[in-house]
Amino acid sequence: MINSSPVKKSTTQDGNVTESTADQARTIVTQPSWPRRIWQALRNYPIPFGSLTLLLVSLVLWLVGRAEFANWTLMVIVLMGGIPLLWDTFKHIIHREFSVDFIAILAITGSLLLKEYLAGAFIVLMLSGGEAREAFALRRARTS
Repeated sequence: MINSSPVKKSTTQDGNVTESTADQARTIVTQPSWPRRIWQALRNYPIPFGSLTLLLVSLVLWLVGRAEFANWTLMVIVLMGGIPLLWDTFKHIIHREFSVDFIAILAITGSLLLKEYLAGAFIVLMLSGGEAREAFALRRARTS
C-alpha cells in the first residue's frame, strides 16, 4: 500500500532539497520495449545493420547458386556503406585528424578496384560497427 502522507523533504547544507528514500523508491523508471529499442538502434545505426542484413542476403543468394546476384549485393554494401564513411573520413582529414579509418577507406577502395566485394563489405561492417559502438558508449556515458 502506498502511503498518502505528505512528502518529507530535507534540506542539505548547500541548500539542495532532497526527497526521502521512500519517495525515491516510488519513482519508477521505465525502459522502452524491445521492438522500440530495436527500431531506435536501426534508426541510429543504419549502416552496420544494413550491411549485416545485406551480408546475410548475399550468403543466402550464394548458397542457392546465385553467385552473380550475391556479388551485386556485396557491391551495394561497399558502395552504400563506403560513401558515407569516406565522407566522414574526408572531413576528419580536412581537420588534420588522422586515424585508422583512413587505412580502412584505402582498403575499401582497393576491394572495389580488385572486385573483391566480400572483403570490402566486411571492412565496411567493421568500420561502421566500430563507430556505432563508440557512439553508443558515448551516449551511455553521458546519461549515467
